[in-house]
Amino acid sequence: MEVYTNDFISVVNKLGIRRLLIVGHSMGADVAIRASAELRSRLAGLVIVDYGPDVSEEGRKRVWEDFENSLQSYESAAQYQVYLESTRILSSPKLLAQFALQATRKGDDNYFYLKADPALVNGIKKKDPQELWALLEKIECPTLLIRGTGSAVLSQATARRMVACISRCVFQQVDIAGHAVMLDNPEGFANIVTPFLRATARNF
Repeated sequence: MEVYTNDFISVVNKLGIRRLLIVGHSMGADVAIRASAELRSRLAGLVIVDYGPDVSEEGRKRVWEDFENSLQSYESAAQYQVYLESTRILSSPKLLAQFALQATRKGDDNYFYLKADPALVNGIKKKDPQELWALLEKIECPTLLIRGTGSAVLSQATARRMVACISRCVFQQVDIAGHAVMLDNPEGFANIVTPFLRATARNF
């Protein structure tokens, strides 16, 4: 995880970004939390989506297996969409079709593959939660914590403990959504995130 965090911080520094708001989902939220410590003085806001220090073991295993199973060859982006529809039962086929097109690339063998590093599987594996709990206590910027009401990854108990740890944190839940909040209920997700982004824009 340190490698991904350092890569992110390096990109921010290289681009000369002086003020930013970070939105991170799942492992991306882990990176966002870690990066917030380094970028504290430049951080206008933080959105943590369905992730926390104490991740459900069952949920973590499911995410790991889903990702690992998706690392296969597909005859077309449409075939990957079929796979997604079997695992993302709350998401609309139209949205999954768009996602499948953007998430795959054609290889030299004419098969389609995910635009993802297989090594990411290692990033999903279990970690010591105490490090993240300590980092959460250091977050000073306005923070929005989002959870899908059907999430098998982030429990309500962990979410509420996170709110108690972060000094300026608001907790919101998205109905009819599991861990893949943005795919399961994009409108509900946008309705929660957009007002926060608009309010936080004043800090730029």
